[in-house]
Amino acid sequence: MDIATVQLAKWRKLKPLNFELIDVSIKSGNAAFAPTYKLLIPYKDGTISEEEYAKQYRELMLRSYMTNQILWNNLVQKERIAIACYCTPGTFCHRHLLIRYIEKICLSSDIPFNYVGEIE
Repeated sequence: MDIATVQLAKWRKLKPLNFELIDVSIKSGNAAFAPTYKLLIPYKDGTISEEEYAKQYRELMLRSYMTNQILWNNLVQKERIAIACYCTPGTFCHRHLLIRYIEKICLSSDIPFNYVGEIE
C-alpha cells in the first residue's frame, strides 16, 4: 500500500498521481475515521492539548476498528490512497495520527506499507 496525506482543498493533485481520495473529515468524510465534534471542538478552542486529543482520537479509532473491521480491512487492501481532511498541511492533524494506525494494521497483516508524505 502506498499512502499519502493531503488537504482536501488539494484533491485535484491526486488524480495524476493515481491516488484514491479517502475523506476522513468530520464534515464530509467517513465517520469511521473522523473525529467527533465532541473531540474536535475542545481541541480547536484550546480546552484540550494535542496530547489529549491524540489520546482520545486513538480510543475513538480503536472503537471504530472493533465495530468496523471490514471497512478498515478493505481500506488497507487498497493500492494507493490519500488520507484527506480540511486541516492545513504542516499543522497537527488527525490524518497523521490515522496513518500510524493504518500502518499498524498493515504490519500485523503482512501488507507492505509505504507512507509517501504530504501531497502539496
